[in-house]
Amino acid sequence: ECRKAAKALMDSGAFHLINNAGKEAANYSTLFKSTDLQYDEVILGNQYSKDFNRLHDASWYFASGSAGQRTSATRQFVNMYLNLDGTRFTDKANYNKVGFKDEFVGRDYRLRQTIITPYYEKKVNGELTNEFSKVFPGLGAQLTYYRIIKWNMDDDATESATQSYNSLPVFRYAEILLDYAEASAELGEMTSAIWDATIRPLRERSGVNGKEPSVADPYLMAYYADAEGNQTVTDKYILECRRERATELYLENCRRDDLFRWKMGHLFTIDFEGIAIPEVGKPFDMNGDGKNDICFFSKTHPKPSKNESGVTYVEITENEGDNITTYALSADNNLIYVLTRDVWDDHKYLYPVPKNAIDINPNLLPQNPGWE
Repeated sequence: ECRKAAKALMDSGAFHLINNAGKEAANYSTLFKSTDLQYDEVILGNQYSKDFNRLHDASWYFASGSAGQRTSATRQFVNMYLNLDGTRFTDKANYNKVGFKDEFVGRDYRLRQTIITPYYEKKVNGELTNEFSKVFPGLGAQLTYYRIIKWNMDDDATESATQSYNSLPVFRYAEILLDYAEASAELGEMTSAIWDATIRPLRERSGVNGKEPSVADPYLMAYYADAEGNQTVTDKYILECRRERATELYLENCRRDDLFRWKMGHLFTIDFEGIAIPEVGKPFDMNGDGKNDICFFSKTHPKPSKNESGVTYVEITENEGDNITTYALSADNNLIYVLTRDVWDDHKYLYPVPKNAIDINPNLLPQNPGWE
């Protein structure tokens, strides 16, 4: 039924992807930063207007540590983005140790249009700048150093109040293509023709070679292992559909439903992994501008005796016996945001029946399992 409905809309010709030739580094962000909805692709959206004083607070929410929730991407997610030539970033030796200033080179342009990278520019006090200290917030506004800009107007004038007027897509044609691709893959009926009509154009509008993979991605097989660590999803098409849904629909209110549909609820409990740390206790240059920006230190590897100008110092828990802090270190020397979460339980795949509904209609009992 999903495939049938998606195909009907595809065949109607009513919508198509926004894809301006030569604008691969900006096509994706056009959908989320434009003042007018891109109706060729947007099926349902929310139109905002500065002239009519219809404003929202998305820029404020994602830029502020108090207005928002410091929403940040994780290293595990960033690793999913392909290289522009269509190869996998995770096939590179020591891919998980590549530093922030290097990990975005030659990658899917959607990545730099979703999070802050060394390529990011925005207006500060009315002037466009790429200066790191001006465009990159500290840990008070994000958690992993993969800070979200997908919905941001890239102007600090919109980041401290409800002042944003970019129009917001709610449901767009790209999701229809991904529904059709995933349904076909799950039915075991994915073909090169379907790939070329769905996944390929999504990748190519962001500069990525849209060729089919020859084999399943080992990184995705491990990422989408079951709760016991068994690699049960090995079909290359299913895995690529999951990659594409993650990267194309990030923060568009789809991920939770996707993980529930795939019975991957246990992924809600994995560590929030952040950027690679070259050396604990030593300042380093994050963005490659020749200036040191940050130093992570611990009890084992203490902060240098003299503070370096322009460097932020962050204490982390590196080893047992260290001071307990908000941040720790992974086995690959990546930053980890230490977040206490419940252990996943499969009863959470169903929501509880609301008590006020049961009070009105006792026939709604019994309660869903695990919520009694």
